[in-house]
Amino acid sequence: MSSPPSPSYQVVARRFRPVVFDDVVGQPAVLTTLKACLASERLPHAFLFCGSRGIGKTTTARILARAINCEAGLGPDPCGTCAACKGVLDGSANDVVELDAASNNGVDEVRAMREQAAYAPIRLRRKVFILDEAHMFSKSAFNALLKILEEPPAHVVFVLATTEPHKIPETVRSRCQVLTFRRIHNGDIKGRLERICAQEGVSIADEVLTDIAASAMGGLRDAETALERILPLADSLDLDGYRRLVGRLGPTRAADLVEACMRADARQALLYANEAFETGVDERECLGEVLQVLRHVFALLVDGSETLLVEASGEWRARLAAIAAATDLVRVDAMVQIVVLARERIRQLEDRRVLLELTLVRLARLGELVSVGEMIEQAPQQPSTASPAAAPSPAPAPPRGGDVWVRAVEETLAERPAVGALLEQATPHWDAAGHLDLVWPGLKEMERSQLEASAEWLTARLSKLAGHAVAIQVKTGEAQPEDGTKASVQAKPASSDELPPLGRVAADLFGVSHVERQE
Repeated sequence: MSSPPSPSYQVVARRFRPVVFDDVVGQPAVLTTLKACLASERLPHAFLFCGSRGIGKTTTARILARAINCEAGLGPDPCGTCAACKGVLDGSANDVVELDAASNNGVDEVRAMREQAAYAPIRLRRKVFILDEAHMFSKSAFNALLKILEEPPAHVVFVLATTEPHKIPETVRSRCQVLTFRRIHNGDIKGRLERICAQEGVSIADEVLTDIAASAMGGLRDAETALERILPLADSLDLDGYRRLVGRLGPTRAADLVEACMRADARQALLYANEAFETGVDERECLGEVLQVLRHVFALLVDGSETLLVEASGEWRARLAAIAAATDLVRVDAMVQIVVLARERIRQLEDRRVLLELTLVRLARLGELVSVGEMIEQAPQQPSTASPAAAPSPAPAPPRGGDVWVRAVEETLAERPAVGALLEQATPHWDAAGHLDLVWPGLKEMERSQLEASAEWLTARLSKLAGHAVAIQVKTGEAQPEDGTKASVQAKPASSDELPPLGRVAADLFGVSHVERQE
């Protein structure tokens, strides 16, 4: 005779889900507000819970439903033993309705909910409607929801939960009490994981729990899911083993990479990319770890070594401080922008490895970009044949050419992708007075219009990056017609003696006797 089947297994996130307000981690402001409303019996008819995923919005809504309907009376501490509390807890209470707007976002679903809300509760004191992912309701669904939110029946309470509050119409927000859930601090997440391990009777290395908490990015549910994965291996798993298991190189290796890039060691950058590929690390997550280290360094540079913006201590904090001491804010800013742009671009590629390699090598070679001012300082001085009295007044200091243009293109791609794509096709030419000529082989009317519409914004951006006013002039042949016919740009050779001062500098540096000058 076969043994009876064992009861179905519940994952950690469900088994250890909070059942009273005091069990909720890292949301003191929200809990204080809710408890005050319940204790004073001043309960709004609609709440809007906002915050990122996995931080307790839906869990808190369920506890609120129990507190409203507990047979011991309305209050902040539901008993947990009465039929109402048990029914809400196990999901059998028909008067507590959860609607997932991600898959039930049409006007018909909202109309059905309105009809259901019109009837009195069957067993509980009040009906509670928990609308998860509320930002995904259609426009017509939101319109159907407005009337009942404005004048709801006395026996109904609505709780809307969303990860994207900016997508909730203002007309809906204004009818709700808005409570914002914060990302949970690493220390609170780690403490919760330690309590779960104690209740499970397992021992996991402290450094592993610390790493799980840090990688969860403020989301307790993500941390609990990661813990679930390693519970069967708890006795034999160290930090390196955990990172291999989850496909991560870890912040220590990311710090190694950042230090290598500060030394302009492109070879180590390429080897890091290869290690990520062989380990099976997702390229975007790999860049995310690098970005997190850069973010710590950035905070240390801006806010000082004692900053509270960096949740790190001991040897790890000392290492981050050493990296910050060896660099400057301008370089870290440029590195962050490169990584952010690469993480966005990598979503669209199949061969992610190539972009990861190019990005990391580019980080290492960032210091090789030479400014125009440095080019002039390095150029051999030309003897002057003019008399001292006829010598012209010195030209204004030129802008930082190459690196300014690279950063301008990156920022434009990030903020205005269509214009950024056009800038990638342009050839920039700076003169000593800080003017910039942008040369295209040809432009369609639509492309010309895009540039004209963004001219003021682009001029301001370049001026800010260069540190002084920059005047831009667009040079092309005749506008390329929409049928695709190419328009040409006339060019003629010019000797280095005929070039403006900056052109002569470039000709001397690169050892050329003439250049192609665009007219």
